[in-house]
Amino acid sequence: MNKPEFRLGDYQPQGYTDSEYAFCYLLEKLTYKSGNIREILQAEARKIKQYGHFNFLLSDGKTLFVYGDNSLYFVQRKAPFRTVTLRDEQYSVDLNDIKKPDEKAVLIATEPLTENEDWKRIDGCKMFRDGEERGE
Repeated sequence: MNKPEFRLGDYQPQGYTDSEYAFCYLLEKLTYKSGNIREILQAEARKIKQYGHFNFLLSDGKTLFVYGDNSLYFVQRKAPFRTVTLRDEQYSVDLNDIKKPDEKAVLIATEPLTENEDWKRIDGCKMFRDGEERGE
């Protein structure tokens, strides 16, 4: 991925993978460009994915930014909870038994993990905060 349009400055990968290089490139863009983080990530990820599939998760400590190119899914969980069944194990658990009524969560995986929840494919950049998808 060491192409002229992807030059690095302050951030340098510790290893030799394209993933590390791409992550450093994104950090460079977020550091030296001002504007909407989601828009910057979306635009730069589109450039990167021209060279191969590109999925990532990045957080600033409050917001989780997720870019899905070919195989990322998410599900939101909040009360009222339901019984969920794991796809691989045929094991079921009632989330009401282990979750507090005010808990919220977003699960992200490369494929849906449960059979009876509304997993949605992530195409492009999404933002999540406090267990909710954000459209800002």
